[in-house]
Amino acid sequence: MPRVETVLSRRPDPAQIEAAALALREGKLVVLPTETVYGLAARADDPRVTERVRATKARPPSKPLARLAASKEDVEAATGKLPRTARVLAERFWPGPLTLVLEPESGGEALGFRVPGLVFTREVVARAGVPIVGTSANVSGGDEPTTATAALEALGDRVDVIYDGGPALLGRPSTVVRVPRGAPGPAGSRALEVLREGFLSRDVLVRALARAVLFVCTGNTCRSPMAEGIMRATLASRLGVSPGSLEEHGWSVRSAGTSAMGGGGAAEAAVSVMRERGI
Repeated sequence: MPRVETVLSRRPDPAQIEAAALALREGKLVVLPTETVYGLAARADDPRVTERVRATKARPPSKPLARLAASKEDVEAATGKLPRTARVLAERFWPGPLTLVLEPESGGEALGFRVPGLVFTREVVARAGVPIVGTSANVSGGDEPTTATAALEALGDRVDVIYDGGPALLGRPSTVVRVPRGAPGPAGSRALEVLREGFLSRDVLVRALARAVLFVCTGNTCRSPMAEGIMRATLASRLGVSPGSLEEHGWSVRSAGTSAMGGGGAAEAAVSVMRERGI
């Protein structure tokens, strides 16, 4: 059976980090905690090791293995400068539950990259000094494990060591997004392809890419919602789309108030004036 060690994910022991990094360098299969689910990690530059990962998971060769990275800069070192859309998503959601599928700047096969949220796992990847594959610690088609016990039950003695960081905080896999290198800058749904919707919903990603316009007044009952309505109508007309689909086309227009009360609506006079304008 594999060795199981308890780790403090947020204040990790440097000796444990170095031991886990050494195990990866030696070509061992290591189960690591992440904020989403438990992951199976191994060095990516040894075909014998990656073949063992596939055999352990019963994963077909047609399905690529994603990489773990310690930072956005490490990803750019491997792929070249990130396209603008990918950079916006990385700055918003890394470290965190997002896997970006990117085409290398020099050409070649697209690869998935993720910067995990837990300090322990990120430090292990950084100290390993070799490229690391990261995939869920389960047999393909099975439930993604959210505890070390579940990972042990799924993979058993097919792995070498398991680091137990407690239950996964989010409990759902990362969202996988493909960003073609030739994609336009942040432009809503046109700039990305969601391959798997995990913890982050597609709507959250689209909103993160949108140019945000926020109007603020005191109570958010007249001036700011009227400005929001006018801006929405104007933008929709310019873009040739409906006001309800602006976020899909890269724009988020909202209103707020410095003294607004939850559940309140727009003032009757404001609604009447906007209705006269067809808004």
